[in-house]
Amino acid sequence: SGVREVPARRTATPAAQRPKVMPKPKLTTPRDWERTIVIAVVGLVLATAVGLGIWIVNAQQPNSLKADTVPRDSASTQN
Repeated sequence: SGVREVPARRTATPAAQRPKVMPKPKLTTPRDWERTIVIAVVGLVLATAVGLGIWIVNAQQPNSLKADTVPRDSASTQN
């Protein structure tokens, strides 16, 4: 029973028996959070940049077509 109680205590309370090991994952977890936050921010910036670029290109294509046909409408209404 004594041998069974030791792993039971380890599995039940890992933070109580491992206070010295806990700061190592604490040091790695904020780095992981920073990496995920940076990756998320960069991903959002890239996604917004690509989305805005596609939106601008799609917006410029009809503008260029309208500018070729009627330059007054494209210059006055859309700008």
